Amino acid sequence: MGKYIVKRLLLMIPILFGVSLLIFFILSFVPGNPGQIALGQDAPPEVIYEYNEKLGFYDPFPTKYVKYISGAVRGDLGNSWRTGRPVADEIAMKLPVTVKLSVLSVITAAALGISLGILSAIKQYSALDVICTSGAIAFASMPRFWLGMILVIIFSVNLKWLPSNGIGDWRFYVLPTLTLALPTAAQIMRLTRSTMLETIKQDYIRTAKAKGAPSSSVIWKHALKNALMPVVTVIGMDFGYLMGGTVLVETVFSMSGIGTLMITSIRNQDVPQIQGTILFLAVCICVTMLLVDIVYAFIDPRVRLRYSK
Repeated sequence: MGKYIVKRLLLMIPILFGVSLLIFFILSFVPGNPGQIALGQDAPPEVIYEYNEKLGFYDPFPTKYVKYISGAVRGDLGNSWRTGRPVADEIAMKLPVTVKLSVLSVITAAALGISLGILSAIKQYSALDVICTSGAIAFASMPRFWLGMILVIIFSVNLKWLPSNGIGDWRFYVLPTLTLALPTAAQIMRLTRSTMLETIKQDYIRTAKAKGAPSSSVIWKHALKNALMPVVTVIGMDFGYLMGGTVLVETVFSMSGIGTLMITSIRNQDVPQIQGTILFLAVCICVTMLLVDIVYAFIDPRVRLRYSK
């Protein structure tokens, strides 16, 4: 298992290098320069040129990339053109909000989706199954920003139970978490239901029932582990997506996170901030996929045996 983790960590290196090179190449065509952004459009051209010269803006592409990646390896993602602050510090300021939203949303979505998916599979074609399946289709088809506004109208404007925007105690995270979690829970519920229905028809499940194993043991001990394999993949991918895809929800609820930072950087043509944020999100996704593979080993003994060999 340890050798496998080391191999995956080493595999992350060329992936991240490829992502950084691709983003660096694409953003090299972005118009504008740091001197104009930092000093303003009305600054004298010679002052702008001198400012850009200090930053190495006019260096050849290979030279600029080597400088950037050598700094990134040491944790230095450069300085923001807009604020002049280190890019890593800007990300660190916005990261807690996005991490809280992502973690709470994934936990909520997994709890709802897996439990309702199991119930729907056990009670196939029952009223509960029809309600859960119909609800899953409805929530999966809703745009998140629209769902967020509906929740604000119901729970903030009409009922006045929860705050509609801002950052504070746990009550401020309820509506954003539900906005992100419900569509994901719908996807997880449908996948769990389909995999559970396929799993409970297998021969080893019928054998366990024939031996007199309790129904709860058959479902939770034998069927669920095999049915969770594709579900774990979806949960991991959704967490990676949420780390950078919460911008619409952050906008609706006025919560400043990584997504808002990315949009602001794009609007201001802040190339170092865009590069650093994308590279950081790529690292998060790679680490998440590694954790998903490790969870596989705990769920399926066959995977653990393959890793041990």
